[in-house]
Amino acid sequence: MLCYLARMFPVYRIVIATDEATVAYWSSIFMLTALGSFVVLVPLAAKRLHDFGKPAALAFLAIFLDVLMYLPLCFIPGDKGPNRYGQAANEPK
Repeated sequence: MLCYLARMFPVYRIVIATDEATVAYWSSIFMLTALGSFVVLVPLAAKRLHDFGKPAALAFLAIFLDVLMYLPLCFIPGDKGPNRYGQAANEPK
């Protein structure tokens, strides 16, 4: 959620900006934070997709689907037991 908060702060600053120079500055900050958040969210989505036994290549859909993909990956539990990507490390022993 911190990635989304980091992206929304520049949007807030753009909305309250009073001149074009400020809008341009915060727009560039928004682009940098958006790129930075995707660097974090794509590997996280790949890890969660492995929990479901799905290939990590689908994680690049997170760039386009963003919140629509992020929320289900956060709340739907992964498959029980091992899959082709390894043992279930998040289960009690």
